[in-house]
Amino acid sequence: MSDAVRMNPDGSVNVMEYRRTLGAFMTGVTVVTTTDGEGRPRGMTMNSFTSVSLDPPLVLVCVDHRAASYDAFVESAGIAVHILGSEQQDLARTFASKSEDKFADVETVDGRGGAPVIPDVHAWIDCATDQVVIAGDHAIIIGRVLDYDAQDRRPLGFYQGKFNAFSTDEEIVQQRGTPARRPRSAGWSRPRTGASRSARPTTVPWRCRRAA
Repeated sequence: MSDAVRMNPDGSVNVMEYRRTLGAFMTGVTVVTTTDGEGRPRGMTMNSFTSVSLDPPLVLVCVDHRAASYDAFVESAGIAVHILGSEQQDLARTFASKSEDKFADVETVDGRGGAPVIPDVHAWIDCATDQVVIAGDHAIIIGRVLDYDAQDRRPLGFYQGKFNAFSTDEEIVQQRGTPARRPRSAGWSRPRTGASRSARPTTVPWRCRRAA
């Protein structure tokens, strides 16, 4: 651990260093949608998403006050969160852009909370706005879950400003052109003392790789 103090004397931070530090935490990638006061669909790519509560079911997203659709999200009655799959980098880039028609080639259905829902994603969560909390330069929007669904897809990751895709250990071995073998991390070669063989993990872990 470095002994250097990164905070400035006035309590502020070096923005670039602080962003690099936060970027060390790998996240998924979401597209969050809503409708504005005129009923027009609005959406943006976000990685500041998390679950809040199981009972009642609540999630949250954070919206930068500089975002063009900030007012639409803060004032809307509902939002829809879409968790993207590895093959949906183009969708993420579209909603991260300043395009005036991000929904041009995107199929949506009307969500129960009033926001457009994109069904063809890794998972989606339709919400009614429960609370809006202003915190620093962001608005924290807490959504009460009304509906949700998920598909069996590979996740899309985001790390240090870049997208990352995922492969299984066995797929990585095959891509290298060497004989596939059962990865050690997929199960123990010997059961631990007092552990039954039925306790061995059976799922193959994902490995992260930088997306093109």
